[in-house]
Amino acid sequence: MKKSLFAVCFLIVSCLLVASCGKNEKSDFLKFKNEYFSFEYPASWILEEGTNNISVVGPDIDGYYVNTKIDYNTSIALTLEDFTEVVELQNKVDELPDFIDGGIKLIQIGGIDANKRILQTTVPSSNGNQMLYVTLTYAVVEPSLGIVVTTECSVSNYLEYEDTLDKILNSINFGDW
Repeated sequence: MKKSLFAVCFLIVSCLLVASCGKNEKSDFLKFKNEYFSFEYPASWILEEGTNNISVVGPDIDGYYVNTKIDYNTSIALTLEDFTEVVELQNKVDELPDFIDGGIKLIQIGGIDANKRILQTTVPSSNGNQMLYVTLTYAVVEPSLGIVVTTECSVSNYLEYEDTLDKILNSINFGDW
């Protein structure tokens, strides 16, 4: 009888642990919306609004915060290719410290074409220099909205946050509210 009771208790505890393992910050998302676009982000992350930019800041990993930033300009008159080139030249992307280029690929966000660059670079952090995995996604929404979505995470923790960062990017929508 004691063995059966122990086995039942062990089974119940095991089931509860397994059920709770999948519940983390990825399951609870909030929605941000302005007149130009909307996106979802983890409820445990901090939303910061600036002039023509929105950031969502996640956990501090070894002195650098996992984050996504959306910069937008409502008065551009460029093609996607020209917008990508202009922004990368202005930001001197290829001159970043310890720059490793992962290339640019065409993707879709919010039903429109976008260019996504993947790169690695070194940045100072509170714990010394840290190698970051960065994505830069460029999109042009007719007639004049240009956006750049930047995601940053330490290289050593990227796989842990890849799904969350992708969910933020893939949740972006443009349209009339």
